[in-house]
Amino acid sequence: EYKPGKKINPDFTIFLNDGRELYWEHIGMLGNEQYSDDWSEKMDIYEEYFPGQLLKTYESGAISSDAEKIINKIKMGG
Repeated sequence: EYKPGKKINPDFTIFLNDGRELYWEHIGMLGNEQYSDDWSEKMDIYEEYFPGQLLKTYESGAISSDAEKIINKIKMGG
């Protein structure tokens, strides 16, 4: 919840051992105009209410190296 009654739903929420939360968004349909507009609005929300907590990966035919880095970092505890 970023405002009373207003929620944002990330693709994944990561709970770190130190109590911090990170939000992972996998951006997969940027060629779709409505999706791109919605994503732009979501980015504004993350920047204003959750600065420094957003992780982003982008769609491709295989797992992106960015996604693989995030997964490996989480496995290593942080």
